[in-house]
Amino acid sequence: MTVRPLIIGKVHLATNLLLAPIAGYCDLAFRLVARSCGGVGMACTDLLCPEGVLRENKRSMELAATKKGDSPLCMQLYGSDTDRLCEAARWAEARGADVIDINMGCPVDKITKRDGGSALLCNPDRTLNMVGRIRSAIPNTPLTAKLRLGWNDESIVAPMIAARLENTGVDMITIHGRTTEMRFSGEARLDGIAA
Repeated sequence: MTVRPLIIGKVHLATNLLLAPIAGYCDLAFRLVARSCGGVGMACTDLLCPEGVLRENKRSMELAATKKGDSPLCMQLYGSDTDRLCEAARWAEARGADVIDINMGCPVDKITKRDGGSALLCNPDRTLNMVGRIRSAIPNTPLTAKLRLGWNDESIVAPMIAARLENTGVDMITIHGRTTEMRFSGEARLDGIAA
């Protein structure tokens, strides 16, 4: 991999090394430690529940906490309620998020049973409409999306969804090279990412 600058929308990053939104790990302390090691172009929060941040739930506020030195910062949102995601995106923008990411890749039952995370891949038209509305809600902040290849081997939809996300104005797309059914096992499929 070649380390080089990266531009996401209007945000210029010193490097293309991004600290991914890893559930259970990416709190403020972890992000600051990673930044202190050097080379991090941007760090991302743990996935944030729109309802939690809008109600200022204690745990959600801990996950979204930031301070000077924690920049550039991406805040990742998950869910399926378009109105709440739009509100949460504006909330994140107002609290200093340089980039806002929509999680369409989490395979965990707690998330997918509520039609969030990688369950969004099962209804592309609805999902693309949702992302388009989020884009309209935050026209001046870069919007990104993280997705998986598809729900299973019979429903590889990432190439089609990625192309359509680009048309909605998404500034960057990250593809996890596994299906939802694979969860975190097996080898990532680089050919699926390349497509």
